[in-house]
Amino acid sequence: YLKRGNYNVILVDWGRLAALPWYITAVRNTKQVGRHVGRFVEWLNDVAVPMSMLHVIGFSLGAEAAGFMGKSLAPQK
Repeated sequence: YLKRGNYNVILVDWGRLAALPWYITAVRNTKQVGRHVGRFVEWLNDVAVPMSMLHVIGFSLGAEAAGFMGKSLAPQK
């Protein structure tokens, strides 16, 4: 991917919080994961990574966590 541009990819491994057979627990954990990732994203923004340069991609419950991450962020001016 570096042949196309200068990118960083950050993966969030929350497998232990999303492990089967307790799907309902995994669903509840999406909120906590989203908040933690939100704090990390705000830190990135504080150290010179503008929000406009970030893309968040989630699949299945990861998409739910990504949504909670977005809700946890302070409004941008």
